[in-house]
Amino acid sequence: MVAVGGVLSAHRSAVAPPSSSIVVTSRALLAGTVLEDADLVPVPARITGAANVLGGEQLEDLRGRTLRRSLDAGAVLTPNDVGAGTPRTPPGSQVVSVEVDAGRTPSGVRPGVVVDVLATDDERGATDPVVTGALVVGAPDPTADSAGTAIGSTLGPRIDLAVADRTAASALVDAAVRHELTLVLPTPTDVRD
Repeated sequence: MVAVGGVLSAHRSAVAPPSSSIVVTSRALLAGTVLEDADLVPVPARITGAANVLGGEQLEDLRGRTLRRSLDAGAVLTPNDVGAGTPRTPPGSQVVSVEVDAGRTPSGVRPGVVVDVLATDDERGATDPVVTGALVVGAPDPTADSAGTAIGSTLGPRIDLAVADRTAASALVDAAVRHELTLVLPTPTDVRD
């Protein structure tokens, strides 16, 4: 009788609805995305105290936080995936301020986004990568008029980029003086519609 009771109890807990939920992405998201309600959904799940995931009860607290890495749709969010609303400059990095023609800056460029920087040499007719994986730590508000444009500038907004070290900073400054810069937003792998 005790054995039957134990089996029935185990069966009930196996078929009972989950007692909690976890947070997953509703779509593919790029690193640096400032999270909004539509980006995340709670999914019913059983979680143990040792699970390194964000529970559904934390969903409201995630609004306005920055995503630290690109995630596919349906990815389970962990505490390491999100940072504060404003990105922190990585230790040892150098921050370089560059002006980039507005037509060479994707609309998704905002603080927290990781970009690659390309330089176009009109004399050679070639475009080469200068820096990969630069973190945008400062960018103008795209809704403001003349946002971030320096006085007397013929270029576009000023963008502050955190790069790995002094060598990368020097290469970026040199390219900004000699060539036209273009910012490129990487996309997550396996983007699903």
